[in-house]
Amino acid sequence: TWCLIALLVLACGGGWRIPLPNHYQLVYANAYEVAIAGPESGIVVYPSIVEYAVIGDLVTGRADIPRTFPGQPAPQRKVSGYFLLNTETGVISDGLSMPEWHAELRRAGIEDEPDLEKPRRS
Repeated sequence: TWCLIALLVLACGGGWRIPLPNHYQLVYANAYEVAIAGPESGIVVYPSIVEYAVIGDLVTGRADIPRTFPGQPAPQRKVSGYFLLNTETGVISDGLSMPEWHAELRRAGIEDEPDLEKPRRS
């Protein structure tokens, strides 16, 4: 369901989005669901992203299981946690605990924890 919504938002030019490196986009489909869409692959980091940072070709942050309301399908995201997306290679590490996230950041050459910001409409 989320993939279909995101594709419609992107195809119709509506919705709110922030460009990310290598043609990825942070997309905001409604007041509660923020995701990352790839240039050719639809949603690559499922909602809902609550904090993120861009460091070169890397996008990192934290995502929670989105709110659900009666009559809505179950969310695609099954676990909360941190993520690291390499927009150059398309490799994603998702659902990470904080220690796992720090280890992934170090493997990517990032020694200090980045300052994460909430997605904001501009």
